[in-house]
Amino acid sequence: MEASATYLVNYLPGLLTNELMKPYFEYFNWYDDLTRELKVEPDGDEENGFIFYRYLWQKNGKSLKVVFDKASRSIVEIESQDFHLSTHVSLAKPVFGTKHMVSYTYECFNPGFRDFEIHSRPEHNISFDYHHQGQAQPAVNIEAEYSLLPITKEFSEWEAMPAVKSEVLIGGKAITIGNSQKVRYPIQLSLSAKHMLRTIALRNYT
Repeated sequence: MEASATYLVNYLPGLLTNELMKPYFEYFNWYDDLTRELKVEPDGDEENGFIFYRYLWQKNGKSLKVVFDKASRSIVEIESQDFHLSTHVSLAKPVFGTKHMVSYTYECFNPGFRDFEIHSRPEHNISFDYHHQGQAQPAVNIEAEYSLLPITKEFSEWEAMPAVKSEVLIGGKAITIGNSQKVRYPIQLSLSAKHMLRTIALRNYT
């Protein structure tokens, strides 16, 4: 239980005090209404190289789901009775010097949550400049491009990895979301001298 509970405790302070999420936790009790099973062994759902932690609170027919990206400790999905927000990137371990797309999906179930904004928050070696402001009628799907710059620091498993981060405003209230990127160096292929000599010898006999 300790390993699982540690991640929950690390995430909770930000959720409980965030201006968008705070009203939900005035209704849900963070502990009593949590339906996620805390296990002794390490958990998390692995999808395409990402590991996600899913938390679900339920009470009197209402529910709140929040999904975290383990590596960056960032939110990638929120679903409530008022809205559904999610973000996605395709590769967990891309190569620097390349460009990729990040997608956002936003569905509005309550007219008071119709206003929707995205403001990129570049960090470390992730170059990202994107802004969007509009309304969900009732849904919006967006894609934006970001670039990966050379690695300037090695991150350990105990540190939050760089992420494609954005500040999202829903109904004027902000929350930060993001997708981790474990950026790699390009693969360099080289031939050994022995292999090169063998290749030359074979060519001479043909």
